[in-house]
Amino acid sequence: MALTAQTRTIDCPVGSMRMIGGTFTGSGTSGDLVTGLSRTAFLLLQPSTASANSTLEQATVNESLPAVDPITIGFTTGGITGYWLVFGW
Repeated sequence: MALTAQTRTIDCPVGSMRMIGGTFTGSGTSGDLVTGLSRTAFLLLQPSTASANSTLEQATVNESLPAVDPITIGFTTGGITGYWLVFGW
């Protein structure tokens, strides 16, 4: 499936890397997250409490890091919202 919406709300330098973060909305059980980085070293996914299933929801990174864009992420159930935060170059 896909991420139906993805926003970027944080973008700042951290040493020799960049930290970028935002929100996502998924329509299925997986999707491609576009970070805007050449290489992503760390990725944090957090389902939001606004999701009906947030207490049961698990988010996964389906690739080995460091990875290049887009990064495939997965969810236990479809149709959730959440936050993402990445560090990379």
